[in-house]
Amino acid sequence: MEAVYRRVWTAASKRFLRGREAKEKVNEMERGRERERERERERKRERERERERERVNGNCFSQTGLLLHLECERVLTQAFVPSRNSMKMLEAPGGLVLLLIGASLCMNHVTDSEKLAEMKICADHECSYVISQAEALEDFVASDCRFINLRRGQKIYVFTKLKPEDGAGVFWSGSVYGERYVDQMGLVGFFPSNYVNETLVFQKTTLEIPTTEMDFICA
Repeated sequence: MEAVYRRVWTAASKRFLRGREAKEKVNEMERGRERERERERERKRERERERERERVNGNCFSQTGLLLHLECERVLTQAFVPSRNSMKMLEAPGGLVLLLIGASLCMNHVTDSEKLAEMKICADHECSYVISQAEALEDFVASDCRFINLRRGQKIYVFTKLKPEDGAGVFWSGSVYGERYVDQMGLVGFFPSNYVNETLVFQKTTLEIPTTEMDFICA
């Protein structure tokens, strides 16, 4: 009888162990599926970030392929910010010719303006990458061609943050974005920072570099 009990116990133990092993395998498979789902979510987030970067870079161009930019020093360098939108624009028939014509016209119609600050904060040395996205809290009317108009609720991509002098106002530079504002899309200019609310930061690591006269030219 004892031998029978031993065989029954042994068989039950084996079934228990096999069941536990099967459960562990199921749990491991579930953990693997969860890791794959997390990787897919990360890939999706990266694709969304890439689309956002492409939209930002695409705003540097008008529909004719001209770069609309107040800082003529960067007209050509902005064209070569790596993005599929900008490369397609340059590859389009006459795209590069239009770009060069736009740069030439810009260089021939500039006037010196007072510098708003001696130092600026940028995402890179050329200030060609977007630091953050902001939303206009109220309307702002540009006082001269160094500035851009803002309308309450519109999105702005911020390229530069000026470091204010003692007692001076705080100004950022950027470009508006939105289908309702196609007349201003691609136009980069300054605006008071207290007129906007920063909603999304693209570049947490920034550089502090001196401003130049070209940062404040009027076209």
